Amino acid sequence: MPPDPLSNTQPIASLGHPLQEFHLRRAWLVRWGNLILAFTCLAGAAAVLTFGSFQGYLYYYRFGPAIVWKTVEIPMILVVMLLVIGLLEARVAYVNWKRGATLYENGFTYQDQRGIQVWRWNEIRYFRYIIYRNYAAFLFTGNTHQCVLSKNGRKALVLNDDLEMVGQLASAIREKVFPRLYTQFKDQFQAGKRLEFGPLTISLAGGIGYHKKAYCLEMLESIGTYKGLLQLTLRNKNKRETIRLHTSNLPNLDILLAILADIKSDNFTGQARLQPA
Repeated sequence: MPPDPLSNTQPIASLGHPLQEFHLRRAWLVRWGNLILAFTCLAGAAAVLTFGSFQGYLYYYRFGPAIVWKTVEIPMILVVMLLVIGLLEARVAYVNWKRGATLYENGFTYQDQRGIQVWRWNEIRYFRYIIYRNYAAFLFTGNTHQCVLSKNGRKALVLNDDLEMVGQLASAIREKVFPRLYTQFKDQFQAGKRLEFGPLTISLAGGIGYHKKAYCLEMLESIGTYKGLLQLTLRNKNKRETIRLHTSNLPNLDILLAILADIKSDNFTGQARLQPA
């Protein structure tokens, strides 16, 4: 049962003044369009079921039970197809009926069919914002945005282009969350703790770890991202080795890139001097 929106009044009030609302993109089409299509399919299924049942009844009394199945086979297949499509369209309309986000001074809220979720800046432990460049037949067709957030590292909230101006919302979240997370990771790194970014680890003592292999921090030569991949080039004397990882597998990618950039710029002469970018 969805939570009562009134129960969220006090938590929302603690977020401060609302700054901007982000509505569902093409809201009328997504909501009412899918709902109308769902009712049309369900009504069509009922009509076909009625017709098939009546036709089967007539053929049963005229020709006996042997021919009934051949008579109702096609109508029954149509009924199942229309029911499935209608239920799927109804679910899409239901899921998106209340969907939207509101930006506040001290956080933001996200609302869907389950109710209102309150996200305060100081509660967010995981943040990733990626812009994908899309091509069709080698022609650039536009960017898509994805922002992934989590409070505990397990249950994540994904914001994408289903919301209007989601890039603006993601940038506002990053502006508030990145400095705090960066400071936390920086302090842990300088204290000698191992930082984990999915399959990649970084520490003062262990260097860069990946797939049971360790690389000294001084070996880091270049850092780059391209087509959803993070590429690290490491050099040991005249030997180069490249590590490629899917950015979707790297939590807190912005933090990782900032720390790697600081390590590289300092050339790691025994103590990384990390400063916010």
